[in-house]
Amino acid sequence: MKILQIPTETEAAQTQILQIQATRTAEAQIPNPPKATYTVTFDANGGTGTIESITEVAGTEITIPENTLEKDGFNFAGWNTAKNMTGTSYDSGATFTPNSNLTLYAKWTADAANVAESIKSLEAGEHTVSVVGEIDKYKLIKIATAIINNENEVEINLDLSGTTIVYNKVRNLG
Repeated sequence: MKILQIPTETEAAQTQILQIQATRTAEAQIPNPPKATYTVTFDANGGTGTIESITEVAGTEITIPENTLEKDGFNFAGWNTAKNMTGTSYDSGATFTPNSNLTLYAKWTADAANVAESIKSLEAGEHTVSVVGEIDKYKLIKIATAIINNENEVEINLDLSGTTIVYNKVRNLG
């Protein structure tokens, strides 16, 4: 309701107040707010190649694509939410529903027989090297020596959880 004051012409000192009631109806369509979207990106984590990011509306389940990445001396072993492999692991083909933007890092393993050579080939940066297979104390020394002697300013997190270390293995030195 609006009140409008309009002075009358007959009496300058007196004012007449007119109340004007106005009713107005308007229809407005309020659009639905846009739904949040989340993007999952794939980091080769020292490997070569690319995998296209996936962007979906919040609440939508995604499927992790098959791996097309490569890394000399290493085998692809899945994905992890942390670059140092301390997060949640996923396999290619797994499904999950992201609740935020997320980067999945390629997980690489090195065969125990070739791990020292694989470490020597690493380029500068932080790497988690997961060793799979059986190693003895001599191979362990070769691995440590490869880490120490790598000249590419690497930081290596050595994951031996998939490894059996044999201490009593007899080695023929002759």
